[in-house]
Amino acid sequence: MLTAIYGSPQRSLRKQLWMDLEILSESMNLPWWVIGDFNAYLHDFERKGGSISQNNSACRDFQNCVSNCGLLNLGYSGWPYTWKRGSLFERLDRGLSNMEWQMCFPDVGIKHLSMLKSDHSPLLLQFSHLARPNRRRRPKFENSWNNCMNDFQNSLRIWNSNVFGDINKKKSRILRRQQGITNNISNGYNRFLEDLQGRLWAEYEETLAQEELLWFQKSRCN
Repeated sequence: MLTAIYGSPQRSLRKQLWMDLEILSESMNLPWWVIGDFNAYLHDFERKGGSISQNNSACRDFQNCVSNCGLLNLGYSGWPYTWKRGSLFERLDRGLSNMEWQMCFPDVGIKHLSMLKSDHSPLLLQFSHLARPNRRRRPKFENSWNNCMNDFQNSLRIWNSNVFGDINKKKSRILRRQQGITNNISNGYNRFLEDLQGRLWAEYEETLAQEELLWFQKSRCN
């Protein structure tokens, strides 16, 4: 059972979300996974920076809701915050689950990806161990066809490398640099890094367009 969350920025409206989750949990008899933008953080250490005049304490209503629903934090890897505005950083996005879900998927974790053009980090659900599908023995004519397709794919890969370079490596390189910038920006505003981040996103969009062209070429040959 998956419940996708978007919490209102208004504290008064989020109270209804906490009540709805508690009502849902009372009849929940399935493995249950809850993920999304709660617009609230559970612990004081999940917030950094911002004005001292702002309310900088964890949401007690959120804490009570998690406890009453019997939900457990899935944890994360990557940058500790999922939202930023100026010098303020908070972990507003997370995954929670009940014990039944964690028993079914004990090796699952969440990774905080680099922020794209949003002020929130995307969440990636990672399954460490997935069962491989059974492989049947293929007939000779199917093997021959697959060999032809493999030759074509190798040719296409060489063409891709000559024309665009290795797109996956380019994407990984840009995202690594973005993550490094994000980590450094958390130490304070830096105009140079902000401008560099914008240029990197422009390069990333160009790379995605190249990747789309590559997949289009592949699809025409399938």
